[in-house]
Amino acid sequence: MMRLTAILGLSVVLGLSVPAEAVALTDKPPASAVFSGPQHEFGAVKQGEKLLHHFAFRNEAAIPLSIERVELLQPGMSSRFKRTIPAGAQGAITVAWDTRQMSGAVKGEAMVYFVDSNQPPVRLALSAVVKPPIEISPYAAAFFSIYKGERSRRELTIVNNEVQPLNITRIEAVGSHFVASIKAETLGKLYKLQVDIPPDVAPGRYREAIYLHTDQPLAPKVKVGVNVLIKENLYANPEAVDYGNVGIGYLQNNPGTIELLNQTFLIKKRQGTFEIKSITSSMPQVQLRQEPATGRNEVFQITAVLDPQRLQPGKLKGTITVETDDPDFPRLTIPVDGAINE
Repeated sequence: MMRLTAILGLSVVLGLSVPAEAVALTDKPPASAVFSGPQHEFGAVKQGEKLLHHFAFRNEAAIPLSIERVELLQPGMSSRFKRTIPAGAQGAITVAWDTRQMSGAVKGEAMVYFVDSNQPPVRLALSAVVKPPIEISPYAAAFFSIYKGERSRRELTIVNNEVQPLNITRIEAVGSHFVASIKAETLGKLYKLQVDIPPDVAPGRYREAIYLHTDQPLAPKVKVGVNVLIKENLYANPEAVDYGNVGIGYLQNNPGTIELLNQTFLIKKRQGTFEIKSITSSMPQVQLRQEPATGRNEVFQITAVLDPQRLQPGKLKGTITVETDDPDFPRLTIPVDGAINE
């Protein structure tokens, strides 16, 4: 103990001390605002209900605490609060949340910022499961991606979340590439919507819809999307090349980024192999690479590369043509779109 005391005393004599930064951290006062619960779960609520919660806290400092602002990070949220809380007093941040435009499991956040720099921002979190009057699962849409000549079916479940019984008076089909029918599993409460794609639908992409007409005042007409992709046995995926907006000036200042603009697509055959005889671009600014470069295969990858030396301001619009040895699909045309800016 004598030796340790002597060493410490020598440190003082020599002027050794703890760095000022460490002293500042040690002396820094604790946070003033202490929240009793910065998170709240509402559970299941009805769509359209306005949720309200008071986040209580106490100012444990010896001086008043001032709130600078509250930032709300989701649409439909609002807040109110008393800006200055006296020393030792209780305060609260009241957050309201309008659920009219929400459905399913949702989360909301509010960030509280204080004038006192010693008080860090506080994150307040809300969560709920919003139940619409009529709920469709797994999605309010049916999705199909099939080959020409195939049949396909999707079944959607329709649940009435209201106390009043639901009657679906009729279904309205907007489109001609599907067949829809509905049946009641539990009358007034649970229905099954069946959507079928016949085998004679021509190849293409179709965005159509079903409208369910009901006697429910809160949802008299409910839309169900029908998204259909019928593929040929030999097809391109994706079906088009889109470069978006390309800035020449940016590319000149950042030449290494040109590779990031490369667009790739696959030429695929459902069964068997094929050979690509040629690939050509109608635009001199777009050069093409093929992998594998030769031979027969089930899948080929085509990379469309922009030539920075040939880029000029204006529209980038044209086609890529793929010639194959398949007698049923000797030629595929892939549209190209984009815009070149200064």
